[in-house]
Amino acid sequence: MYKLGEATKIHMRAQNITTKDIAEAANLEEATVASVIYGRSRKLSLIKAIEKVLGIDLVSYLNPDSLEAHKKNIDADIYFEASNVVHKLLKTKNVYIYKDTLDTCIMLTYKFITENRNLSNDSKEAMVQGMIEYGLHNLLLAHKFSNNSADKEE
Repeated sequence: MYKLGEATKIHMRAQNITTKDIAEAANLEEATVASVIYGRSRKLSLIKAIEKVLGIDLVSYLNPDSLEAHKKNIDADIYFEASNVVHKLLKTKNVYIYKDTLDTCIMLTYKFITENRNLSNDSKEAMVQGMIEYGLHNLLLAHKFSNNSADKEE
């Protein structure tokens, strides 16, 4: 799947923003915004306009190499904390998600923790839990393990 588009859709849903809202705020046509989201256009100026509206970095999602380079410039301790929070929640909820979605959840959690260092650990964890649960429930990012799952049969 087109990573920039996936990340954009996740942020749009989390912020309750439509392509029409982005188009109006960025002074673009709605079809132009959709063409970026669905990978038909990779014009940097358009991606930057959408980034500005959403308040996020989308350029790093253009290709896997740039995403890996972006990850190399992060604080390892905070990344580890973000990863632990996400994994703990998924394990507690008995949920698994695709690796790309897991990476996105960890990076969103990393960003939240970085921007909210003044919060207590309990507050950060509760906020992140709420964000991820919202995403898992409303964005259909997860598959719940079933007690009757064929994967558990021996």
